[in-house]
Amino acid sequence: MLGSVKYLSLFCVFFAALFFSGCSTYVARTEPGVSMAKIQRVFVKSNFNDNHGMDGRIMRALQDRGYEVDKGPLTMLPRNAQAVVSFEDHWNWDFTTHLTNLRIEVRDVKSERLIATASFSGAVALMSSVDDIVDKLVQKLVDQSKAASAVQ
Repeated sequence: MLGSVKYLSLFCVFFAALFFSGCSTYVARTEPGVSMAKIQRVFVKSNFNDNHGMDGRIMRALQDRGYEVDKGPLTMLPRNAQAVVSFEDHWNWDFTTHLTNLRIEVRDVKSERLIATASFSGAVALMSSVDDIVDKLVQKLVDQSKAASAVQ
């Protein structure tokens, strides 16, 4: 009897790990003919309904990769900004609040042309912190853009 409980417990732990590890998807895409390779100065557009400080998290992730970054409403867009980063985030509550979707878009300041997008989707992000999710998503965005510019 004790042995079967032990195996049942191990099965439950294995199933939970398998279930939660495969729930998240990270995707990045760069538009044909454009790249982030020459961009150095980025502006992260703040959302008025951002209750989780996502603009600051995205700003820090971009700064960690060498970009000069400001954030705020579009009325504070600096003259020297080369790209505007906007985001849309969705959260779910299940005894605590979890990030379930995040979409980041990078657009050229002058033409407003879409340069790149990256998105995260996860049923419930229990295994990663929000900062880890943002960091991984921004890294995919930068890596995808670098790969696209190498092809061009």
